[in-house]
Amino acid sequence: MRNFLLLLICFSLPAILWGKDKTPTVPNFNFERNYSDFCQLPNIVVKNPGTKEIAGTIKLQLRNSKDKVLSEQTIAYQVPAGGTEKIDITKTLKTPKKIVLLTAEAAELKAMNAGCRLPKTEHIISGIFGPSGKIARKQDCLISMNVHIRRYTPELRWKLMQMLRKCGVKSVRVEISFGDPDNTKLVQHCIAELEETVLGLEAFGIEPMVIIAWFNRKFYRSGSKMDMAYRWAKIFASHFKGRVSWHYGNEVNCGWAAYGAAADMAALNKSFALGTKAGDAKALAASFGIAEGLYHYVKEFFKCDVLNYLDAICVHPYCGTPEAGMAKCLATKKLIASYGSNAQVWATEIGFHIDENSSRNEFTGELTGVMGFSKLHQRQLLSRLFVLARSYGIERIYWYDFFGLKDRETFWLVDKNLKPLPSYYALVESSKRLKNTVSAGYTPVESLVQRHVFKRTDGSILLACWALKNGTKADFKLPENARIFDGLGHAVKLPENGILTLGHGVFYIEGITVAQLPKLINKDVIISTMDKRHFGAPMSRFTVKAGSDFTVPFAAFNGCKKLVVVKPLIKRTYPGWKISVPADMMLAAEQQKSEDLKISVPADAVPGVEYLFSFGADVNELQMTYPYPVRVKVAGEFPYSAIERFNRPVNYPIWDAMNETKVEKGNPLLTANQGRAVIDGDLKEWKAEEFYPIDQKFQWKLRDPGIPSDDDWSGKVALRWDSKYIYAAFLVKDEQLCFVDFLSRDWRDSDNIRLFFSSVENEKKRTRNITDNDLLLIMTPTGISHTEGPMLNVASLGGKVRSRTEGKIKMSSKVWKNGYVLEVAVPVSEFNLEPKAGMKIGFNCMADDIDNGFRQHVAMTYFKNLNYWNSPKSLGKLLLK
Repeated sequence: MRNFLLLLICFSLPAILWGKDKTPTVPNFNFERNYSDFCQLPNIVVKNPGTKEIAGTIKLQLRNSKDKVLSEQTIAYQVPAGGTEKIDITKTLKTPKKIVLLTAEAAELKAMNAGCRLPKTEHIISGIFGPSGKIARKQDCLISMNVHIRRYTPELRWKLMQMLRKCGVKSVRVEISFGDPDNTKLVQHCIAELEETVLGLEAFGIEPMVIIAWFNRKFYRSGSKMDMAYRWAKIFASHFKGRVSWHYGNEVNCGWAAYGAAADMAALNKSFALGTKAGDAKALAASFGIAEGLYHYVKEFFKCDVLNYLDAICVHPYCGTPEAGMAKCLATKKLIASYGSNAQVWATEIGFHIDENSSRNEFTGELTGVMGFSKLHQRQLLSRLFVLARSYGIERIYWYDFFGLKDRETFWLVDKNLKPLPSYYALVESSKRLKNTVSAGYTPVESLVQRHVFKRTDGSILLACWALKNGTKADFKLPENARIFDGLGHAVKLPENGILTLGHGVFYIEGITVAQLPKLINKDVIISTMDKRHFGAPMSRFTVKAGSDFTVPFAAFNGCKKLVVVKPLIKRTYPGWKISVPADMMLAAEQQKSEDLKISVPADAVPGVEYLFSFGADVNELQMTYPYPVRVKVAGEFPYSAIERFNRPVNYPIWDAMNETKVEKGNPLLTANQGRAVIDGDLKEWKAEEFYPIDQKFQWKLRDPGIPSDDDWSGKVALRWDSKYIYAAFLVKDEQLCFVDFLSRDWRDSDNIRLFFSSVENEKKRTRNITDNDLLLIMTPTGISHTEGPMLNVASLGGKVRSRTEGKIKMSSKVWKNGYVLEVAVPVSEFNLEPKAGMKIGFNCMADDIDNGFRQHVAMTYFKNLNYWNSPKSLGKLLLK
């Protein structure tokens, strides 16, 4: 063995020495900056790590924000072996009077440099220099962006900022840490890093909005938390006075870098805000970014008087559709107004990520991969997002995020090679169309046809419209003078009948005059059920029999001083109900007319429950009236009272006001009796004792989410099985049914019920991700327009993508005002189950309750861990009895 080692060393040593001799020397180039004065150009320091002298030239260039070369020089250097040379470039370049980009390129190496090579990068070093260029504080910052811009070289930042300016971005969120204000070196380092970024943004007229994030270890143990926050904010606000807006923390209510309850974060945000105002009295101070824009958290936050300290409330309303996300922002805005505050609402993170592989469900045509949407959907949703924000008066939208380099997430609008995605061009168009506009009326978020009207400062009108469902006919008629453009600015031909076919993409419509469309809502025309019947009894409530016909008055009053044409419209109805509306009505000035709506009640309408209808009207083709409600009760006894009354012993729900994160709650084992069920949306063959409550209600990993209530949502599930199917029946009460999202991978912003199965009996052998042995169903009792049958998505959520499975699953439902029945038969072959009595398979039943676009709470039969939504390892058990 000893001789073998000697031979090995003898043969290896020459190779090692040869390899060392052949390794080329790479000179090292750096700036030596004066961090207290960014107007002063730096020295260039060249280090020679090699054993031989090197010499060469460096090409220097100064460029302005318009990409014009202001100055260009070439300088020489010569560095002895192991030595360093410092080059004063101010002898060849003048001190910049405006903000510039300095790049240094190692142009060449002289012949004497045998065994030496240049760095591979195009430019060896770059930096941003010049005097501060303060941005106007009151500019329109609707179109804003997350860019993670400090990750990149100054030269790459410069390129990104050029692209940001071209698409109309007015503010960029920049991150810094929250550190110890007594740590002088840390403070100086953070200020120096931030200064260069702020300078660069100022060069392009973009306001920096700085987030103070990532609380350090010392803070958690400090007895002076408020003092630390105050002094840190004051230091930075003083340095960047007149140049920066601020906000304090990132999704702290969900445990991102901290885990702050509303009362605690209120005190901390007040401290930051006081420090900011002490350093810069006019700086905008905004709250931390509240994850999901969680309404109950915002309410608790406001109870602590934060609105007396903050200029804006920041929320992160991630969503399945822009309508749902902006509903969260609008709810925050209304809550702010209820406190008498004029604080702004900023969505500091929101966006729609793409599925790079375009994994599609062949049956539904929708994306089911965990990464999200197609590039087409992304750009359509982006346009809708900014239109809705302007329409609802949301002051800033910071899209998450811009650039695909060093970012494994796929929200970006520009890929890692700086190639724009279609969404980039949609943003350019949104910026162009929405510039200098104010809202003149909008439709509610749940409206199938979305209409948003804007006025510009020059008096012109912009109408933006789309539908939440592809192929929907517009419920209005465009005049001949209308000019139509799609979301990318391409001209669209006006249909002969003036009625557009709408889909997920935005149409921008111009050319309409103020006389044709002064505002979307015509308040002078009122519609109701107030006809000749006696006023002493309710005039909008009706009790009817299943299978019968009845009429509802459509009374219209014209308070205008001129003739109007009123077109009756159905705003809300239900599957199976047939409604005929009267013909268009011509109303003279100050005239009232009444016609009848004719309604046919389905024979299988559920007795003992209420159905809520809504009717409205278009006025003179382009304007709308406010809708009016009609309440209809089907006569008879509610057939499922026994199921509602039946109770079984259960664990107390997951909610714990002292600790929202408790797990291992609920019923770990449910039972399915052997037997068949008829999938007809009727529970008559199901026994009350077969039902289990879906009672473990909480909000995923979010602080202060509000106490779940059965008055808001309650549901029960029953299960059966035979050799071919597992059958499930649901009875749900829901204070408000909401279905605004059938685009996202998990229908996150629509009321839904989920069934999750695994055929693997041994829970230890179940996989983390969904496989052939697992099946996750996401179901709703109806669709966006409330006229569809039950909807189904077989979700992969990071696991197995199935094709055509939806078509094999039988479903039926009945829906009323505040509840529904849903039945489903699931083929056991779809998850490799061979059912036998006595088996205990993996199972959970879950539900999302959505109100006004908010996911109020999640409910389930068993909460094992936080991966309940997509991991077979999180399942409880189902006994096949």
